[in-house]
Amino acid sequence: MPSFTREYYLMTDAAELLGCKFDDLLHSGARGRLPVYIISKGWWGIIFDHGYMQEVNTDYSGPIERKYLSDLVQLWPGNLQFLEDGSEEITVDAILHSPNPVTGERRQVNLDVPVVINRTQLFVKSEEIQNLQVDAVPQGQALTPQKSKFGPPKGMRPKTLKCHKEWQRLADELKRVNPSLSKSDMALKIHFAMKGEFLPCKQEVSTIRQNIK
Repeated sequence: MPSFTREYYLMTDAAELLGCKFDDLLHSGARGRLPVYIISKGWWGIIFDHGYMQEVNTDYSGPIERKYLSDLVQLWPGNLQFLEDGSEEITVDAILHSPNPVTGERRQVNLDVPVVINRTQLFVKSEEIQNLQVDAVPQGQALTPQKSKFGPPKGMRPKTLKCHKEWQRLADELKRVNPSLSKSDMALKIHFAMKGEFLPCKQEVSTIRQNIK
């Protein structure tokens, strides 16, 4: 195991220390197995608690709490999937936040102003990167990380085309019912509508929002 002397590293530097490829770590992040971060430049947003949205046709009834983000902030795995699929840069409008301390429900911070990031801005923490099973892993071979408490379970990454079609179908249906509905509201309703065969398509709200018209 290499010696990590810093609290966190650029993902490119961490991959070099581990003797693996950058894309191996990016894949682990996109699968929700390795937390991946960016450095906030002092962003503001509103905390959104997923526990207040249990049904697709209900409005958000949670408290309005503003949050100032500084230092390292964690990306949703769904954002990283776009970088893994070849996008040079992505627009991020929501940041993963700590779970609700009472209910344990997932929370995110919806940014006041979306930010554009690229592969060179990704960081990983030393304590989390050392949880990866890296013994005797040849150069370029995919790592087998331990399970993270965030992100979709193993095997739940959606078939992209199928999910995109279903997201857009529901978005069109919602627009017919309420033409004034915003993309963010539509994405939220679509998120909670993903059940049954479409459960693997229950991605982060920000991911769905980026893929509907």
